[in-house]
Amino acid sequence: MKIVIFLIYFLLFTFFHELGHFLTAKVFGLKIQKIGFQLLPFPIFHISVQPKSSFYIKFFYYFSGIIFVLLTFLFLLIFKFYYNKILLNAILLRIILDLNPFYSDITNLVEKENYKYSTFWYIHFFVWGIIIFLILKNYHNILKLIDY
Repeated sequence: MKIVIFLIYFLLFTFFHELGHFLTAKVFGLKIQKIGFQLLPFPIFHISVQPKSSFYIKFFYYFSGIIFVLLTFLFLLIFKFYYNKILLNAILLRIILDLNPFYSDITNLVEKENYKYSTFWYIHFFVWGIIIFLILKNYHNILKLIDY
């Protein structure tokens, strides 16, 4: 039963991630071409929009998903909605997946064939590793912070 609850939370945070993209597309007037769902490599919703015109619009569009998830995390933390460990684990996994250098929105900022193993990729990978390390190192402190 815990796995089902975890998956529901995870899909909910995935929905919030894509809602961030959707709202950003609407704010910048981007034409939404498709809204979909896929199961592999992990369950995700996705939104396809017309090609982005400037780097700044592209930047805000691709980062809006993780920003929306982080704002959801802060909202839950501030208003003490973290009442169980499953919810915390689901949002931390969503954050880790959103920031990974292999399959994330951030990888769309540069051309795919020029991204992997570029200097930007190595920096991205290093920062991602630090984030995972900090989450694991401070996991018990996070639990104490939310009064678990």
